[in-house]
Amino acid sequence: MAETNDDVVIVENSSTVGQQLKQAREAKKITIAEVAAQLRLTKDFISYLETNQWDKLHGRAYARGYFSSYVSFLSLPQDELLAAFNLEYKVSEPEVHTHQLTLQKKSRLAPFLLILTVLILTWFAYQQWQITAIEESNETEVEIANDHESEDAFSSSVVEPLAVAENERVVIENGESLTEIEQVVEEELTTIDDKTVDNVEDVVVVPESQAEIIDDAVVNDTVAENVIIELHFSEDSWVEVVDADGQVLIKKIGKADKKIVLSGRPPLTVLLGHASAVTVKYNDEDIDTAQYTKSDVARFSLGVEL
Repeated sequence: MAETNDDVVIVENSSTVGQQLKQAREAKKITIAEVAAQLRLTKDFISYLETNQWDKLHGRAYARGYFSSYVSFLSLPQDELLAAFNLEYKVSEPEVHTHQLTLQKKSRLAPFLLILTVLILTWFAYQQWQITAIEESNETEVEIANDHESEDAFSSSVVEPLAVAENERVVIENGESLTEIEQVVEEELTTIDDKTVDNVEDVVVVPESQAEIIDDAVVNDTVAENVIIELHFSEDSWVEVVDADGQVLIKKIGKADKKIVLSGRPPLTVLLGHASAVTVKYNDEDIDTAQYTKSDVARFSLGVEL
């Protein structure tokens, strides 16, 4: 313990330098606030000196200066306590240095952790993008297949009914002609009273010859020469060509750098799945398919009589 004699303080050397300062202050019955006022320091700094918290005193130089002023204020042996301070400060300094190294290592690791996190997020984003691209590609293939099915339905619903309609028109015209002839014959028969059978036969023969002439005209009208269509492919493209008889001339994928020549009875119904990659010639005349193209799919007819 500490003893006082004519303001001279004797402190046991077994305690730390901070404890020695505290014992000397208490022996003189001086408060921390009074010491702080005399040394122009904060009360916290006085507490740090008495508890050996050197790391809170802004470095070794400041800590040694504050300690020396406190020792002088308490009239303690300067050289002895400064030597003890140097020893204790060296012991505590490596601990502080180790803590600083740990903080430095953590601060150095932070950028690497940030970069690693960014790379991981980028990888996940790329994987998600690939999955989305595959799904969109599958949806596009399904849409193209649906387009082909609808185009087949379009061909069957447009071309064939037209042919049937034309046949029906011919039959109706023939039927109307025969009906008119029969009506004429009946009228002639009802008005004949005194005419001979030869005259009646003459009346009947005339309509039959007229019917034969009408039939020949219809047959001649329906006969048409085949036409030639040439298809040049710069890239792969789906192609389908159907003639007026409903016969499918081609229905497949035309390969790049290939040429296909077809012949059929007009009009020809044409479907191109990649119209920009196909050049069309009809009877050696270039056909502009751009006016029939939508979303790079072209549908048009060639040889239609207006």
